[in-house]
Amino acid sequence: PSTVVSWPSWFDEHRLVLNTTDARSRAATVELFDSRGGGRKRIGQGQAPAVASGAVYATLGDAIVRWQSPEWTREVVVRHPRRALSAVAVSPDFRRLAYAVAHDNDMEIRVLTLADRRESTLVAWDRDLRALVWSADGARLYAGVGGALYAHYLLFVS
Repeated sequence: PSTVVSWPSWFDEHRLVLNTTDARSRAATVELFDSRGGGRKRIGQGQAPAVASGAVYATLGDAIVRWQSPEWTREVVVRHPRRALSAVAVSPDFRRLAYAVAHDNDMEIRVLTLADRRESTLVAWDRDLRALVWSADGARLYAGVGGALYAHYLLFVS
């Protein structure tokens, strides 16, 4: 009865994190799907979930939220009032989040250090963000940014 709206991510060896929508819910839902028996558990509302070390991060309007196993209580990690957040990417060491903050036609790519909740802005841009991807060693962050006729690929070194 629902539609998967983002790429699934493995939470552990048997469970996938899915982002779904259905006719009853106005916002996208983050769910755990058990690949062994087909069972589903609704974690909460959010978009573009990212998995990191027993936690699931997602955007929810002007905030990034986190749910942690086993209680699945929602916590707001960062909020930017009157902005739209998107494209959460967790670093391979699970210590940083990269994400986009949009307001009107402007967009920023930011990195949040989870231990102290310190943010830094990597770039401000007037284009659409296509993807954020960390390198396997966490030393580089790649951003695919759209343009009118072609895409730009940005590289940030941490």
